[in-house]
Amino acid sequence: DIKSNLKIDINRIYLTGLSMGGAVTWNNVESSIHNSKRIAAIVVVSGASFPKKNSGVIISEANLPVWATHNRGDPIVSVNNTSSYISSINNSTNSSITPAKKTIFEENNHNAWSRTYDLSFKENNMNIYEWMLQFERNID
Repeated sequence: DIKSNLKIDINRIYLTGLSMGGAVTWNNVESSIHNSKRIAAIVVVSGASFPKKNSGVIISEANLPVWATHNRGDPIVSVNNTSSYISSINNSTNSSITPAKKTIFEENNHNAWSRTYDLSFKENNMNIYEWMLQFERNID
């Protein structure tokens, strides 16, 4: 609907979500290589999902750039969810050209999004928006 009604660059569609929205982000791209290849990059924050058997293979084969963040002491969604996704992607036999990255904050709450989406939070001199914008797809 958005692509039909708004002027957008289909080569620069990014997904991001937090908590259950992070789960939806993971679930969308791990569902098929076709879905993964239609997205330029994803940022998942405290994603409430655990990788399925072929998640890493699908995401890495699509060479989908991934940055996931989480709080180490998250009492709602285990940080192991994020660590498992990143390991699954980076240890895939179809290893991606762009390694998946994760940032684990030393906090004891579920809210990793305030820091993740803060423009002043940077890793390697890039906030998440700058990081995402360096990626694009060639979709016809």
